[in-house]
Amino acid sequence: MSLTAVLLFVVLPYIAIGQLVPAILFRKVVVAVVQAPELQQPLAKERSDFAAWLTWCGVAVLIPLHLIPLLFPGASLSVLSWRPLLVTVELVGWIGGALFLVGMVHSGWRRIRDPRFGRLRSGLELATLFSILASTFSGVVVAVADRWGSAWYTTVLVPYLRSLILLRPEVSGLSGMGYWPQAHVATSFLALALLPFSTYPPQWIRSWFEFWAGAEQPRSAR
Repeated sequence: MSLTAVLLFVVLPYIAIGQLVPAILFRKVVVAVVQAPELQQPLAKERSDFAAWLTWCGVAVLIPLHLIPLLFPGASLSVLSWRPLLVTVELVGWIGGALFLVGMVHSGWRRIRDPRFGRLRSGLELATLFSILASTFSGVVVAVADRWGSAWYTTVLVPYLRSLILLRPEVSGLSGMGYWPQAHVATSFLALALLPFSTYPPQWIRSWFEFWAGAEQPRSAR
């Protein structure tokens, strides 16, 4: 096991998970920034923009596709052994990744060019944005270039992730993968490490509640 593999696939994942406690303590600072009066109008526009719904549609697809094989690897492999369903899962995953990437690029570009987002152009915010974009882009590349990514995710990455959970990290399978799968894993853990310290989580949560509040409004009006 090389030093680079240890740093990227063992040390970085545990750092990403271990910093959740200080991130919770840091949350008041993040919420204070999101609630700043000068940011209310641009943040409200960001939450109501079409790109926000693209991002949420992508999240709604990507989370189950990554979580279900992790929780039920045997059942997932059995299901994916049926070729038509495997093709369907591949297509759905590609679409979900593309939607999330387009939504994040759109909202990120607005934060960079709109002067009203000046407080959200700190080094931490930009590093979070670019790590999310790098993770999503590399994931889309893997979905397009590497055939049957759902199958190798279940057979290679799921055992690796489970070994991290059991505190017995095993990276041999991951080390044998190509550049893009490794880049996807490393940038995903980097994004996970930075995300709790950024303003993205409270924005996403608030946009989610506003979406459902808007969906319920016509019912109550009737």
